[in-house]
Amino acid sequence: PLESPDPAQQDVTVVAADTGRLHEVEALGIRACAVEIPRSFGHPLQELSAMLRIAGLLQRIKPDVVHCVALKAVVAGGIPARLLGVPRLVLAVTGMGSTFLGESLASRLWKGIVRLLLRWIASGRSC
Repeated sequence: PLESPDPAQQDVTVVAADTGRLHEVEALGIRACAVEIPRSFGHPLQELSAMLRIAGLLQRIKPDVVHCVALKAVVAGGIPARLLGVPRLVLAVTGMGSTFLGESLASRLWKGIVRLLLRWIASGRSC
């Protein structure tokens, strides 16, 4: 069950897909922002659009910590967080999903790109 953070101690905003349960988060006194991100990696322009939406939210919220859960969220949230200089990232890659299953040349190329991005996101170094 969700527990409400102490508002005197923390200012919490949840950014997530709206699965119909964000109202439960808001009922705890936590701000909730819906952002739609396709579950799997798709067209590069779609990915860029999602990252720009997240970057806009991060610029407005100015978080001290960003916590990303799942490979897609780590990439889509981690890149803007690093570029915007968010001081701390908590990254939880819960699985590699279909990204790492393919063996075609395109799949191997994409795996290499994702690996490089993950290393950079997790390194804590800025551009």
